[in-house]
Amino acid sequence: MGIPASDISSWTDTQINCAVPTGVIADYSASAGSGNVVVTSADGLNSNGFPFNTSFGYGAHRWALWGTTFYVNPAGTSVLARQAAVDAAASTWNAAGSAFHFSNLGQTTVVPARDGVNVISWADGMPDGVIGTAWSYWDASGNVTECDIKFSNAFAWGDGSPGSSTMDLQTIATHELGHWLRLLDQYGSGDAGKVMYGYGALERQTHYLSWGDATGIRWIYPQMAPSVTRSPSSSAKTYKRKKGVARYSLYATLHLPAGLTPAGQRVYLQSSANGRTKWKTIYRLTTNRAGMVVRSFKAKKKGTVYYRWSVLPSSRTLAAVTNKQKIVIK
Repeated sequence: MGIPASDISSWTDTQINCAVPTGVIADYSASAGSGNVVVTSADGLNSNGFPFNTSFGYGAHRWALWGTTFYVNPAGTSVLARQAAVDAAASTWNAAGSAFHFSNLGQTTVVPARDGVNVISWADGMPDGVIGTAWSYWDASGNVTECDIKFSNAFAWGDGSPGSSTMDLQTIATHELGHWLRLLDQYGSGDAGKVMYGYGALERQTHYLSWGDATGIRWIYPQMAPSVTRSPSSSAKTYKRKKGVARYSLYATLHLPAGLTPAGQRVYLQSSANGRTKWKTIYRLTTNRAGMVVRSFKAKKKGTVYYRWSVLPSSRTLAAVTNKQKIVIK
C-alpha cells in the first residue's frame, strides 16, 4: 500500500514521518500492515526494505457513546453454543482496558438491516470465501450509529479445535466486533497473530488480543469514560406511606472527564427485585452535560426495590453492580 505525499508530514535523509495509510485491500477497508517499508525516490530508485510494525489501523469513525448493545440471531441451530461464543468474543474486547463496553441483550429473530438495532446473524448466499462481514453506519458528524454482522452458512461453525474442520466462531466474532470498534483489517506478514488479521482459516483459534489489537481500542476509546454516582450516598433508605402513598426521589451525578463533551451521553436508572440479578432499565436520559440527574417515584404498596445508576445499559453480560441503593416502602 502506497503513502500519498499529503500524508507525509516531514522528510529528511534519516527520518520520514507520515500517517499510516488506509485504503481497500481485497474489497475490504484495511490499513497498511506490518512488514518491510520501501522508499522510492523521485528517480524511481527503491531503498532496501526496512522492517516496520503497524500496531493497528483506524477507520476514522467511532461511537459517540462508551458502549453499545447487540442481539444474536443464531438462526435456529446451536443456539447456546453460538451465544456463548459471541459472549466470549465481546468479553475479550471488554477486558482490553478501554472505556468501551459491549452488552449482549440476548436472542432475536431480527435479521441485519439498517434499522437502528445491532444484530449478529448467519446468512446464505454470501460471496465465495467470505467468512463473515461487518457493516457500520454513521451520521453526518462521523459518529457510528449502528453495526451488524453476518456469518456465512457456507462454513461449518464450531470451536475450531484441531481435526474438527470447523471455523472457530469465537475467533471470527472477535475479529468482526473489532470492526464495530472501527479497527481495520491488516494483511501484513507481521500481523498474522492479531485478531484483526484479515484472513481466517478452519481450525484457527485466536482468542486473545495482541498488543496491537489492545492498543487500538485503548487509543480509540481511552480510559476516560463518564461515570455516575448516586446521591445521597446511603446504600439504604426507608420511606413511609402517607395517605397510602410514599413519595421519593433518586438522585445521581454524571461526571465527565475534563475536555470530554460526548454527543448524547446516556444515563440509565435500573431496578431489581433482589439487587443481584434481572436488572431492568426503567429510565434513560440522554444528555451532553455533566451534573445532577433526578427521577421521582410514587409507591402505593409495601415492598423493597433495589436501584442503581449506570452509564451502561443493563444486560446479562454486565456483571458489576455499582451505585446500588435499597429502597424500602412501609
